[in-house]
Amino acid sequence: MWALPDIKRLNANAASNAKKLKREAARKQKPQCARCECFGRKRRAEVSFLVYDIFSDDPKDVLHLCQDCVGMSGDPWEGFFTCADCARVMVENYTWERYDVQLGEDRLCLACAAERHFSDPANWIDPKLVQEVVLARYQSSRNGENVPLFDPATGVLNIARCGHFLGVEQPLPEGIKFVENFEFDSLDGHQISGGDVLETIGLLGEPFCPVLDAGYQFAVSIGLYVRRWPVQKPFKGLFTKAGDNRACPITFSKRYNAPRWAGIALDDGWEKGILRIEGNPLFQVPAPIKEAA
Repeated sequence: MWALPDIKRLNANAASNAKKLKREAARKQKPQCARCECFGRKRRAEVSFLVYDIFSDDPKDVLHLCQDCVGMSGDPWEGFFTCADCARVMVENYTWERYDVQLGEDRLCLACAAERHFSDPANWIDPKLVQEVVLARYQSSRNGENVPLFDPATGVLNIARCGHFLGVEQPLPEGIKFVENFEFDSLDGHQISGGDVLETIGLLGEPFCPVLDAGYQFAVSIGLYVRRWPVQKPFKGLFTKAGDNRACPITFSKRYNAPRWAGIALDDGWEKGILRIEGNPLFQVPAPIKEAA
């Protein structure tokens, strides 16, 4: 149960079986309720849920339940949860690592949580401001005086406060590039692998985002990520920059033969998908979430 399955094979099987699973979920004649069967009861299911995971957009299974069992022990059942953003029923985990995170009142799958986290300019840190890296765990007894993830006033980056927004072998959100990771023992916090975190950050020439990107049975991984907008579609959607409340498209000026944002030409490097204005990176504004009918 605790060995991560072959993700490529899992996704390939899901892609080939997607239509079959969707037909099964849409059938009016349902099989027995899965939860009732676990308790030795026989009752025909009345509701079918397509089950997804964080590794692809194709359904991996179908969950059949009677109305009385929906939500009795889980959402909609034990081992699954419903993501507040994408509204899909998701698998909680395949290994020790959970595939959900609580952000405020919302329980999100890691795929949606990563999209939300990386798209927020407030979560990106200027490497020039980082003076020290520590691992100071949260203590409820300190009543709000815990060391935050990053304190611009002191330059202290506390990697113990990195949020869990990526799972092992989870596809990265579009426009995000992995730089380096560092593994730590989950019991005492000593570093197991990777180089010097502060030294690696010092080599970065652009804002970065540190996240917990793997949770193992006895260790965790902290990864550093930067922006790399796909070259094939660098101007899709609306963009903003840190400290600016405007959300504008990037247009291409035929007169100047260059892309512009809010009338300002992009810095060199846009051809490689690096979108900046006067040294400040541009962030894509998340598209509004469409509510399910």
